[in-house]
Amino acid sequence: MTHKIEWCDLTINPFTGCEGGCRWCYARRFSRRLAGHQGTLYHHLKDAGHDPFAPAVDLWGLYETFEKLARRRKGKRVFLGSMSDIAGLSWLVWDRHQGVFREGRMRPTELQTMVRTLIAACPQHTFLVLTKRPDNVMVTFDAENLHLGVSVTQLHQIFGRARSLLQRYADSLHWVSMEPLLDPLLADADLEGIQWLVLGAQTGPGAPPPQVDTAKQLVERANGLCIPTFVKENMRKADPAFPWPTELP
Repeated sequence: MTHKIEWCDLTINPFTGCEGGCRWCYARRFSRRLAGHQGTLYHHLKDAGHDPFAPAVDLWGLYETFEKLARRRKGKRVFLGSMSDIAGLSWLVWDRHQGVFREGRMRPTELQTMVRTLIAACPQHTFLVLTKRPDNVMVTFDAENLHLGVSVTQLHQIFGRARSLLQRYADSLHWVSMEPLLDPLLADADLEGIQWLVLGAQTGPGAPPPQVDTAKQLVERANGLCIPTFVKENMRKADPAFPWPTELP
């Protein structure tokens, strides 16, 4: 468990990886670095001849992580899967006891059903999950302590991803993360129905300049719609004089 994301208390990654090929994916970059660390899931993937960012799950680690969370009485905001997309279509399964990946792959409904059950068993915590492919979320996440969100970087993704989320999970708290915020046209995005907005800049080698003006316009529009907004430090420091909000739902 780590504590490096501003809008949550903990991040956990018992499953990892994504089939997407986003140009600015920080998680893919980190996975290559972590593949050099003995004992990590990324190292096991590389050692077995897989891409270190291939979708994979350590089932023992999944249950062990949630068992530790269940013993914590004080509620935390937990970002589940910061290095992955829960809407992956198939998952390699690491067998910790045998030290190998099992034959065959886990189907998305299997992993999502496990995650839903484990989340419901930890009602004191709030779990935050992000996906780029809400249409591939095949299980109804009806746990009240799950906040399901979508990640977008371009205007056209709002209409597909966010609308799909709103239509399929109308009773859940739904949120949108525009990080990295890359498209100035997102200033005109339809924010109706969104219950929380997160904005952030691109980071890493060769990253473009922060879309500060676009972020300011989104903050003002979200404020007019009474949508809590959290602007990450990597955007705030680009214009420290502006009253950037850091609100939680």
